Amino acid sequence: MDTFSVGDIFYRLAGIYVIRWLIINRKRIFKDTKNWFLDIGTTLSIAYFFSMSFGHLTITDNLFTNP
Repeated sequence: MDTFSVGDIFYRLAGIYVIRWLIINRKRIFKDTKNWFLDIGTTLSIAYFFSMSFGHLTITDNLFTNP
């Protein structure tokens, strides 16, 4: 029996949400192209920086560790 994690459920829900958002905002691509691309860029950059924060040591951990 295969197991799955909560992350699998999260990614599927996020994928469904992205598809839903694209369907709802498909007319904005042509009418308001600049703001549509700004929305996409902002969302992707927030997701990128949020994902980069996992699994890294904090600055204080890096400064006060013994070599």
